Amino acid sequence: MNKFLLRINQLHIDLIETKRVRFDDGKWFKRQSVNDKWIEMRIYKDGQVGITHTNGTSITLSHLKFLMDYPGPYTLSQLVDFMYEGIFHKYYGWIGGFWDEITLKMYFEKLKQKSEPLYESYIKEKHLAFNKATQRLHKGRHSYRSFLLDMGENPDLISRNMYIGTFLKQGKEIEFDIIRILIKFNAPFEYSKRFRSGSIPDLYDSHSHTAIDIKRSIKTEIEKEIIKYKHEFDAVTVIYLLGSREMITVKQGIRKMSIYKWLSLQSFFIKLELEKQNEIIGELDRIVKSIDENQYNSDIHEYHKMLVEQIIAYDKQGLDNPTIAQKVNVSYKYVNMILLGKALAEYSGSYPLKYKKKQEQKKQNHQKTTEKLIELFHEGKSSKKIAKDLNMSTNMVNYHLRNMNLNQKQVIKLRNNKIHEMLSSFTDHQVLSEKFKWVVDSLVDEHPEITLSIVKGYYYSKFGDKENKIKIIKGKEDYRVKIAQLYQEGMKSKVIAETLELPIQGVRAQLRKMKLGKKDILLIRNQKLNMYLKKYEMTSPLKVRFQKVAEQLKQEYPTLTTEHVRTYYYNHFKKSDLESKKSQTE
Repeated sequence: MNKFLLRINQLHIDLIETKRVRFDDGKWFKRQSVNDKWIEMRIYKDGQVGITHTNGTSITLSHLKFLMDYPGPYTLSQLVDFMYEGIFHKYYGWIGGFWDEITLKMYFEKLKQKSEPLYESYIKEKHLAFNKATQRLHKGRHSYRSFLLDMGENPDLISRNMYIGTFLKQGKEIEFDIIRILIKFNAPFEYSKRFRSGSIPDLYDSHSHTAIDIKRSIKTEIEKEIIKYKHEFDAVTVIYLLGSREMITVKQGIRKMSIYKWLSLQSFFIKLELEKQNEIIGELDRIVKSIDENQYNSDIHEYHKMLVEQIIAYDKQGLDNPTIAQKVNVSYKYVNMILLGKALAEYSGSYPLKYKKKQEQKKQNHQKTTEKLIELFHEGKSSKKIAKDLNMSTNMVNYHLRNMNLNQKQVIKLRNNKIHEMLSSFTDHQVLSEKFKWVVDSLVDEHPEITLSIVKGYYYSKFGDKENKIKIIKGKEDYRVKIAQLYQEGMKSKVIAETLELPIQGVRAQLRKMKLGKKDILLIRNQKLNMYLKKYEMTSPLKVRFQKVAEQLKQEYPTLTTEHVRTYYYNHFKKSDLESKKSQTE
């Protein structure tokens, strides 16, 4: 199946059948699929518009115009007709996937059906896209000949060699007809006069010693006139039948103009009655029509001359080729060929040289833009922000990034590798938040989009779930042991806070967590008093026992005295228990 046919029919389904786009009051609108609201489409500098479809997220405006002007669905035969009639060239530049063996054969049959010449030079001039397609599919020096053989044709019978004299013969006939017309109206010239040097100009003006040569077309070269006539005659003029009727060009001193223009400057023609002037012009027009009626229509309206002038004017205004193509209704590829002097060079003069110089400068600027794009990309900027900074469409930014094998995922991967490396290193930071901030401050110049949340999120996704966590910061000094030690030594919370330079609330909170509040301390101490009092109850008198218990716990509870032990004893041991134990000892 033809790839272009599939693609264009899919676009028709996505955009036209579903009524996703409309053109109203000189503006393009698209219908949002979420809420069915119509919004104006943004047209980017490169001629693209943003709208989602099966094949992507954008489409060239000229392609969209084609879909609206020639709605589908399409058949392959219909597309071949569009190509032959030049309709595609008004909307498309390069048509990827259109040409294959089937479309080439169908186009060739169309040429035969229309009785067009099939020799290669004609095909190159009139059907360039078709000719290039045969070169791509039949590679080699004689690609068109190979194509003709595949089509079952005899290349020798329809070769350019068989028609090599066609233009020469036509040129001679034109020369003969023009001379006949001039003689008929008594034009004051000598015809085909031979000079001693061997020169034989078509017309010779003895009054001004001027040689005048007749050519078939504006495209015909004038090398003979430059080499032979220039040094022998005071002036040399070349007149042609086919081409712009208004232009006058001068090449190395040789004037070149249309016979129509030339006649309007001749005194004999000016003196003729209007009826006879019209008769001469009418006869010349009939000759042109007999050769090519399309050429006649183009010449009388100065189409090619005006086209080139328009294109050059738009280029001077700074418009890009796709935009120029839309304005003058031809393909941007044809615009490019004209500006480069590869097509209609007879009308562009020296401008192609200026254009090439400008393109070279543009290429250098493009290189700088590309370098800037890469720089912004590595800074972590999104395609949207890069597009805004460089004044281009997001699609064009993504296009350049794809060509350079760069994308947002790679930037994020690069950034995350650096985050991982910095987080993995051991630093003197006391808390993680300080280390996160350090990572952000270190990478923000290279990756402006980086934030504390990104670093924090990366840490907990890569480091947070590890059983044996790697120590990555020095951390704060562990004050818990110090607080407990000082408190057990009898120091009050306020004094501990002052000693360790900590807030009083923090000290008290830590003591509560370690169950080292005043009540907790007394409870633990009393439990130990109970234990030691029972331990020493049978060994000595009460007074001595109280002293032993106090000494035993003195190191752990520095403020503990014998009186504290005695008070606890009489508050917690029953008198009956004491007396029974005393009697047992007796």
